[in-house]
Amino acid sequence: MTSKPLAPREARIRWEQLGWRAPQGGLAPAFSQAKVGFLVVAPWCPDCQELGQAWKTLARPGQTCWLVGEFTPESELQAFRQALGVDWPILLGTSSKTQLAWIEARFRQLRAAFGDGRRWGLPTWIEGRLEHGSLVVTGFRSNF
Repeated sequence: MTSKPLAPREARIRWEQLGWRAPQGGLAPAFSQAKVGFLVVAPWCPDCQELGQAWKTLARPGQTCWLVGEFTPESELQAFRQALGVDWPILLGTSSKTQLAWIEARFRQLRAAFGDGRRWGLPTWIEGRLEHGSLVVTGFRSNF
């Protein structure tokens, strides 16, 4: 009998490898923050549209959170944030909705490290800490 490998308790990725950036004049994460959370969404995604108020259960006390848009332009992410009622700052990933963009989306490495093999895989909740230029992921959720 073979057993399924256990997902790691932590995964580390260099911040610049994620490809997330603050929009012009936006708030960027500070690497001195001990607790961070990132809700990764695409406004066109049916699962993301059904997220409703589930995002309220994700953030922990003392945690700074961002809404991250992948495969979408900033204007659509801003409208989606307003529709959700989220007041978190936003980060932008790729704006392209193509197979190549999906292959190159670095947050997928974190999903895979935690055992999530979904094709597109949104929405995704990633939590952890920022240290020495890296995001150290300590928690991951994809089923809301």
